[in-house]
Amino acid sequence: MFKWLCMALIATGLVAGDAQAETYVVKRGDNLTKIAKRFDCTVDAIRQANGLTRDLVRLKQKLTIPRICGAAPPVITGEGHLPVIHHTVEGGDTLASICETYGVTIAHVKEMNPQLKRRRKRGRRYKSKWSMKAGDHLQLQPTRRVKPKTKLLYRISAGDNLTRIARAHGVTLEQLKKWNPKKKSTRLRIGDQLTILQESTYSHSEAEGKPQAGKLVNGVQMPTGPGYYRRRPERSWGTAETIDALLDAIDVVRSYHPNAHDLAIGDLSAEHGGKLAKHVSHQNGRDADVGFYFKNLSRQGPRAFYRTSRHPVDFETTWTFLKALAGSSDAESRVDYMFISYDVQKRFYNWAKKRGEDAYLLERMFQYPRGKRAMRGLIRHEPGHSNHIHIRFKCPRDDQHCV
Repeated sequence: MFKWLCMALIATGLVAGDAQAETYVVKRGDNLTKIAKRFDCTVDAIRQANGLTRDLVRLKQKLTIPRICGAAPPVITGEGHLPVIHHTVEGGDTLASICETYGVTIAHVKEMNPQLKRRRKRGRRYKSKWSMKAGDHLQLQPTRRVKPKTKLLYRISAGDNLTRIARAHGVTLEQLKKWNPKKKSTRLRIGDQLTILQESTYSHSEAEGKPQAGKLVNGVQMPTGPGYYRRRPERSWGTAETIDALLDAIDVVRSYHPNAHDLAIGDLSAEHGGKLAKHVSHQNGRDADVGFYFKNLSRQGPRAFYRTSRHPVDFETTWTFLKALAGSSDAESRVDYMFISYDVQKRFYNWAKKRGEDAYLLERMFQYPRGKRAMRGLIRHEPGHSNHIHIRFKCPRDDQHCV
């Protein structure tokens, strides 16, 4: 839907569209965050359109997707938004595909790139194209995070065809054709090179061993960005999955609670893992210490871990963060455990129960009220965790030596 809208904008020169509202039937494994991302919408917009008071949805439930979901959010410059980037135009890129990738409007691209001109050619058919070519640089400010890609040059060998090459590299045939517009499947020659762009996020970093006795191979450092503060950048290394999960959860919080303060991010792991001072674990890139969200603080937020007994906790915002990490089921959860002191668990449990959260969700999330030694719940007791949350992420799927 979003791609169609962008193409319509290009054809008409208009800035906004008026796509009709859609009806979506909830499938197994869906949650509001997933559905919102699928339609380039916001969770709040879907909740309001369907009169939902909670975030839970039922299997086969019919949801109305409002018309505003077809348009990218307006570009707002200022604190708390993604930084301006430069996109290098690749072969096969169109303004529609760039618009879809970064979640921006045609008006935004035109405003930030005045060198773009519309070229018109009259003949048998009327054509309208934008004056950009491979290698050009476009300046824009994304509304969604785009994972970095690495360029691979593949040399064609005997027996190759585009379909087989695409399947072997985990890309679609359409993507392969887009990156290589001059290559025809019927005219491939041995020795020719194809350009393939691959996401570099999940293929390189590895967690080896246990969190209490392990190491991190080709770790990823948590980047600077909106919505959080790194207390010790030199200790903010983790697996790519750990970093992605944290950033995705923070993005969910910012979509629900745009006025929330920056989250304090504490220690993850050292660049190569191994023993980290003042920690027993944090050795293989799967652990992260983060603060809680609080009320009545400036947008900058705390630069240290505040005690929940001394400062008013923002239960709603912190609960959104915890649920984003937990997912809608154990299979979708991105964490093994989240360690929070038992007395703080109790406060969150009572708040969520009073709010009317589903009983199954409470049972799945909390160890409380079963006792500090109960082996149930994603959130477990650990002494000394009343001022921060210790998150232990799951082993990356392809890491064979992660325990």
